[in-house]
Parts: sequence; C-alpha cells; structure tokens
Amino acid sequence: MINIGLIGHGYWGKIYVKTLLNLKSLNLCWIYNKHTDIPASELPQGVKFTKNYDDILADKNVHAVIIATPPSTHYKLTALALKANKDVLVEKPFTYHSEEAKNLFVLAKKTQKILMIGHIFLYNPAIIALKKYIIHHELGTLHYFYSRRTSIGPVYTDMNALWSLAPHDISIINYLNHGEMPAAIHANGASYINPGIEEVVDLVLEYPNQVKAFIHLSCLEPKRARETIVVGDKKNAIFEDTATDKLIISEPHHPQQAFIPPFNPISPLENQCLHFLECIKTRQAPLTDGWHGYQNVKILESAQQALDTGKKVSIAWNN
Repeated sequence: MINIGLIGHGYWGKIYVKTLLNLKSLNLCWIYNKHTDIPASELPQGVKFTKNYDDILADKNVHAVIIATPPSTHYKLTALALKANKDVLVEKPFTYHSEEAKNLFVLAKKTQKILMIGHIFLYNPAIIALKKYIIHHELGTLHYFYSRRTSIGPVYTDMNALWSLAPHDISIINYLNHGEMPAAIHANGASYINPGIEEVVDLVLEYPNQVKAFIHLSCLEPKRARETIVVGDKKNAIFEDTATDKLIISEPHHPQQAFIPPFNPISPLENQCLHFLECIKTRQAPLTDGWHGYQNVKILESAQQALDTGKKVSIAWNN
C-alpha cells in the first residue's frame, strides 16, 4: 500500500480526494491546506488534516505527495517534498519559470525520486487511442492541429488564459505530433476584465516537421469546449472531451463515413493516479516527468514573450 499526502484542498484537491478514496492501492492518509480548516466530521475515515506542511514531510510512513495548490507555490512545495524523500505528483502548470522547472527535474534525479506532472489529458483514454491511430499512420501525414479550450471562467487575477488553459493543449499536441517540440510561436490576446491579464489568447505553434498548431483559449465564452482536431492527408480526427462520443475518426471528403473507436472508459484522473502508483512501484520515469514539465513551461514562457512583444519567438532546445 502506498501512503499519500494531498497538498491543497481547493477545487482540484477535492476531486483528488474522491478519486484516491476509490483506489484501493493508494492510501490517502494526510490532507494539508494552509488557510482553511477541514472539520474532523468532514474528513474521510483515517485521514489526518494539518495546516503545517512539515507534519507530512516528517511522516516517514508517507511515500508520496500530490500537490494541488496554486502554481506560485509549486516550486517551493515540490522541492521540499523531494528533499524529504517523497515522490511527487504536481498539478499543472508545473512552475511559472522554466529554470525552476529544470531545477526540480535535476533535484528529482539527484534524490532518485519520482517527479510527475499532472498533464491529465495524456491519461485520457480517447487521447491514448488517438495516439495509437497516429503511430500506426491511420491519419497519414499530419497537416495541422486545431485546439479550442473555452468556458465561462474561472477568471484569475494572477494568471491569464495562456497559463491556466494552454498547458493542456500544448501537452496534447506535442504528444500527438510524434513528440516534436515547437521551434517557434506566435501569440496574441486581449484583456476585458483585469487589465494586463489576458482572458482570450490565440497561439500558433510551428514545428520542425512542418506541422502547425492553432490554439484558441478563452475564459469568457458561453460554450464550454475541450476540443482538439487533427487533420491528416488520409483521415481527420476530432477529440472533444465534453461530448458523449469523445473521439471521431473521419475521411477528409466523406465525413458521413466517420467512425467512433472503442477505448477504455476509465477516468483520466484515475488513470493518471494509477500511472503515478506504477512509477512509484517500478521506479520508471512517468510519461509526464519533470523534463516533460520543463518543456511545457519553456513553451509557455516563449508564448508569454510572444504575447508581450507581438512578435514571433523562436524556441531554442539546445539547453
């Protein structure tokens, strides 16, 4: 049995509690929340609550922590956990600075601990199925990707739509595009509620294999969308996480011939937690390890630079 400490009890923290309680192989034993108490009557049976992070770090029976706190706290909390001999799963965005992300990757290597980033869509069964179709060349040569991630809120005062939404789309597209990393990025955006905090952002990622990705992000649109379209020269694919049929493969000129591939209906968060468990047991690097997190943050940094300057930004991957 792997004992887990959950760091943070906000929106995602509460979802993690429900998921962990359904997994017999992961034992939730601590919950940490800095500012808000959890009454004993509301705690799951056998779970202890603390407002002191050191209580969890000092508990030698805790094998790993899941960090679901605001991104500005990720670097410090992750570093302390790794130094305390805990494996770590940390939510996205990994950090706000690529150098911090790289430092944590190096620290995890030095301490020989598992460091995993919560890019949950890479554990979505529909995305996993789509990846297999691409690997087997069912879609043919990839032309471009189009992603749309929209909803009404949440609108943050300390994080724009790029940092709150784009980590998912960037991780999905890199994963589906044969693991390629973008060489350049364009960005533009607009602020309507909080000056300087863009609630709407559009990105264009250019890849070395001539593929482009077009990403639209918004916290202000009435229709919730979690859509990625892949256009190839043989077939097209539509992934829409909010739809009943989450993955549809179609012929470019014969959309009526579309079919819905079968896949395992497991919850993506449950799948992500089970992957974390497997990595803890086998000591294998996670699919979304610290280096994956570093790459994601570096792309976000470059996108922010493009957003700030209005100019295309080239991304160097030689360091």
